[in-house]
Amino acid sequence: MTLDLMRQVRYDGAFMFKYSPREGTKAYKMNDDVPDEAKSKRLQEIIQLQQQISFEINQALIGKRKLFSLKV
Repeated sequence: MTLDLMRQVRYDGAFMFKYSPREGTKAYKMNDDVPDEAKSKRLQEIIQLQQQISFEINQALIGKRKLFSLKV
């Protein structure tokens, strides 16, 4: 579902990390039943997809100009 969402939304960029428990969250008390190998594989999948999407977006912008207006 994450890959499908990424394909639909087409983020310009993203920070992606492998799941790790965070103290103080409900998930921290749950058993982590996903092997580290599976987490690493999933992370690589989303990184590769995001790299492809970012490349496509950047390719479409070659030769174009964007004007910025700053509101103070």
